Amino acid sequence: MRFRAESLRKPSARDRFPYRERHVTFLRISAEGEITQAKGVAEKREMLGDLGTEALLLAAWTGN
Repeated sequence: MRFRAESLRKPSARDRFPYRERHVTFLRISAEGEITQAKGVAEKREMLGDLGTEALLLAAWTGN
């Protein structure tokens, strides 16, 4: 599966993106379409470490 994410906002568009905050959730969509979620800091770090080149990582932030 190929993802086109050009229209999504990038974290670099903000001065600060609070990755470690509890209200930021990571969603990973694998090339096979499997979706996994990470809420805690340890889970997020593990997800980033296991992220493959064909996966899409989204960060959902309820902030501004």
